[in-house]
Amino acid sequence: MKFSVTSVVAAMLAVVNGLPSTPLPELDALNVIGGVTWTGEVLPGKNVTFSGTMQEVRAKILAENPDYFSAYDNEAGIEHGGHLQKRWELKQPPDCNYGNFIRRITAIKFINELNAKGGGNAMCGAPPRRGPGLGGCSRVSCSWGSQMWLCNDNDYHLDLPCTEVASALFELSNVCYTVQQGGDTETQGQLFTTDNWNVIIDYHGDCHSSPTVGR
Repeated sequence: MKFSVTSVVAAMLAVVNGLPSTPLPELDALNVIGGVTWTGEVLPGKNVTFSGTMQEVRAKILAENPDYFSAYDNEAGIEHGGHLQKRWELKQPPDCNYGNFIRRITAIKFINELNAKGGGNAMCGAPPRRGPGLGGCSRVSCSWGSQMWLCNDNDYHLDLPCTEVASALFELSNVCYTVQQGGDTETQGQLFTTDNWNVIIDYHGDCHSSPTVGR
């Protein structure tokens, strides 16, 4: 795999300065599976386990039962009293300059899906860091280039309830946003936790490429 001079220098600076890692665009070429593993009963008596991005998982659920999500249409979302699980602590102020903007209404939809609005049990995973300053990152949600990532700066594979990841992404979207002319709100950025994992909201690439990077 080729890395640009800029990317190599950035990685070296991260090592020298002890900075948390960020995913590099070149990692998109790695062909590995998505970061979400969902287990649930799609039909009476039929439990299944699916993996991929949350959108890929939902598509697999609908292939088994096209009516599955209709039972959850009236469930409260995170902005209307829905519960968010938070077991993490903020390491530093979020970086609101990281990445590119996506529509916040899209971000909230993604977060609701990660927050188990649709039943079942969803775990979000990310591989170990690949080296100093090079975290292991998984794309947990993606649609038309609007993406959410879970990145791991630990030396072991990370598995978290997706509800916990959703709470970090919701916090990020509440801190890092811009109201555009006409009232549309956009969000982007990166939020680091004291447990050496972070989340990213970004617009980048093609969701039909590899959904996870860094393994």
